[in-house]
Amino acid sequence: MNHSVRKSIVVFVTAFILTVVFTPLASHADTWHKGTPTALRGNWKSNAKTESTASGKEIVYYTLSFSKTAVGNSATINGKTLQFRLHAVDYQKISKQTYLIRTLFTDNQNGILTVKQTGKKKIVVGNGTNNTDKESYYKMDK
Repeated sequence: MNHSVRKSIVVFVTAFILTVVFTPLASHADTWHKGTPTALRGNWKSNAKTESTASGKEIVYYTLSFSKTAVGNSATINGKTLQFRLHAVDYQKISKQTYLIRTLFTDNQNGILTVKQTGKKKIVVGNGTNNTDKESYYKMDK
């Protein structure tokens, strides 16, 4: 092997080793974890709103319940509660207090919620990774 080919191989191998050593590994935040984050577990309630409907005005509020393995949600309209259960819950931490929650809805469509904990007693929940239609929820006392 001539000298220039050997030198090229050494340079290539050195560059490869440096790239492998100094390239960060995939971060822990890129992985999906089963269940829900401990920080979000418990019951959360939105502020009541008055909404106009064809039958008049209705007082509506929403609740989210994070358990270890599932997220439940409900809507209360004029004192009557409709409950739903979401299964196959996974989460991904995308920043210090922001999580993506992935669920499987009853129509077998994946849904993603963006949940940001803004304090011990407040979270802001949005739809999808773009975090649209944000709604504030407040921790309910036990």
